[in-house]
Amino acid sequence: EKFMTQAQCLIHGDLHTGSIMVNQTETYVIDPEFAFYGPMAFDIGAVIANLFLSYASHEVRSKDPDQRADFRQYLTDTIIDVWQVFKREFQPILEQTDSVNMPHGYRSGYTLRLLQDVAGFAGCKMMRRVIGLAGVEDIRGIEDVHERAIAGSLALNMAHALIMKRGYFYSMDDIVGIATAARPTYPWP
Repeated sequence: EKFMTQAQCLIHGDLHTGSIMVNQTETYVIDPEFAFYGPMAFDIGAVIANLFLSYASHEVRSKDPDQRADFRQYLTDTIIDVWQVFKREFQPILEQTDSVNMPHGYRSGYTLRLLQDVAGFAGCKMMRRVIGLAGVEDIRGIEDVHERAIAGSLALNMAHALIMKRGYFYSMDDIVGIATAARPTYPWP
């Protein structure tokens, strides 16, 4: 419903790590063909979903446990950084909002609702990229069908947790903690 009804800002609509180009001084975002006015949390959720999908794929892609742990730590640190940078840049803009239209108490709740919506959109995007037509290479590119099922089940369990528990998140650390606590449910007992 939020995707269809909340025209909060101009969003990319298909933002993921493959559409963001970064160097030391500049950032470019490409492929804006799905841009429209939609919910502010959607694009952030989409990027975070992409990072969580990579996290899930390394359940089987990284054979060395130390390398897996290091790469997953990098991914979760990046997820937290994405939110922190957004919040740092967005907060001054929010503070400039007319206090009649958006009182101070409402502003802090607004940021919290954005965080919770980010979790929900991330979970939905993850499910779509695992079971929908627009699959993600991180999962679909795993050649062994059993390993692909392990990574896919982990991604779906992470997504389920993000969606179902989104109302209980108060920080990006909460989101990362719940998502990374998920385990694959394949092979089935």
